[in-house]
Amino acid sequence: MSKSGKERAEDAVSQISRYVNGFSREPLEFVTAMAGEHRTLQQSFTRLCMAWLEHLAEAPDYEFDLRNQASREVAKEIFANIEYNGLPLI
Repeated sequence: MSKSGKERAEDAVSQISRYVNGFSREPLEFVTAMAGEHRTLQQSFTRLCMAWLEHLAEAPDYEFDLRNQASREVAKEIFANIEYNGLPLI
């Protein structure tokens, strides 16, 4: 039986969480690995990152505290200074 989209997303979040929990402050290894992926996958990853940043910029205040406030401020700054209508699907 194949997993639902929600189950696949939860699995991906779990793996990403484990990765960033042990992540040094230097993301170069991840960036280098992602740069070697297929260009369409790179675009899909960028779309995912932008969706996360958009959520941070627009989410209600109660979702934030001092641990993630800087991320929210960066996201707000990005969306205040760009016109973003999503990325095209390929």
